[in-house]
Amino acid sequence: MNNSKKLKIVAAILAVVVVALLGCLGFAAWQISCWKAEDRQLAHSLGGLTASHDFQAGKLRLYVIAGMHDLPIYTGTNNGRFEIWYYPYFPEEPYPNRFSSQQEVLMYNSVMRLHEQNLHYHPSVTMTNIVSPTKLP
Repeated sequence: MNNSKKLKIVAAILAVVVVALLGCLGFAAWQISCWKAEDRQLAHSLGGLTASHDFQAGKLRLYVIAGMHDLPIYTGTNNGRFEIWYYPYFPEEPYPNRFSSQQEVLMYNSVMRLHEQNLHYHPSVTMTNIVSPTKLP
């Protein structure tokens, strides 16, 4: 009987440890998913904004990630009207930095292609902000 009681106590302790470890694992997975969602959103914002500015400046380029590059470098190839450029990338960086770079390139390329397909875009028209005057008290 005494051996059975010790076995039940050990089993209960192990069950609590397993539940605690599963809780920690679940929390870590949730943190990673939150981090990825936030990083993806920031990278998409930056990539989309950069693509819009480049397109308005007349720079038609698409980025590829290949090898290690310090600066954007023209590959010497074109894809239709687009020049293909190497994106600054360091494969030895930690995963979060590589993930962010990959997301930024994906958004940059998709926004650049959307701008090119936009039938309402006229290169001769410049975009300006119009502010109407208001009466101050």
